[in-house]
Amino acid sequence: MKRLMLLGFLIIVVSCHEPFQVIFEWKSIDFQWPSDEERQYAVMRGDYIPANNFITTVKFWKDKMYLTLPRWKDGVPVTLGMTSTKPINGITAPKLEAFPTWDMQKLGDCTAFQLVHGMEIDLKGRIWILDTGRPTSLRESKADCSPRLVIFDLENNNKIVRTYQFPEHVVRCKTAYLNDIVLDHEDGGMAYITDTDITDPGIIVFSLRDNNSWKIRHDSMKAKSEAVGFMVAKTHVINPVHVDGIALSPASSRNR
Repeated sequence: MKRLMLLGFLIIVVSCHEPFQVIFEWKSIDFQWPSDEERQYAVMRGDYIPANNFITTVKFWKDKMYLTLPRWKDGVPVTLGMTSTKPINGITAPKLEAFPTWDMQKLGDCTAFQLVHGMEIDLKGRIWILDTGRPTSLRESKADCSPRLVIFDLENNNKIVRTYQFPEHVVRCKTAYLNDIVLDHEDGGMAYITDTDITDPGIIVFSLRDNNSWKIRHDSMKAKSEAVGFMVAKTHVINPVHVDGIALSPASSRNR
């Protein structure tokens, strides 16, 4: 009887659940280009290959949604994009705007974004953006820029609040991969960042108040040798992925 009652309860729960509603979905990512001619030229040169554009991180602030598209492959013209949080005219695959501008997407320009994967938005509307400094695509990199953290104020016309280049003893320019970031709003603002460096993985700590950073290194942040192999399309691949995602417990009055 207990089993029958449980089954009946589950049927009621399932039947009452509303079907999921698709808000956004993309078969391929396109952008709001400055002109049709520039889009055509980018396609012709291989600077835009729709199939190579992937969304990895999504963050929201008010009526805007911010999305990262790491340059893992060639043909990714925009590594940080933006769109409305709600579909406009029922369009579920909107074209993304380059954030903050197209000039900030230029490959080989160390004042522009080279590869953005992780980002976070704090309670004041400041977006903290990690730039690894070089694409990991097959094409030869046009520049090896210093890995850095860039903070924009979304509440003040996207004004740059801070640009911080990580020193070499904290982040290695040639091998770093700035992956994920969480924020602690105490002590003037602290960021904890995972560096999935193939040779020097660890967690970077950045103090906004002191404009300083350091790195915590430990063997627990390295991939275990027995967990580096996996199957891709029936092919055995060995790829050690060191410390990757990071989370922070909710703020409270208790010690964390």
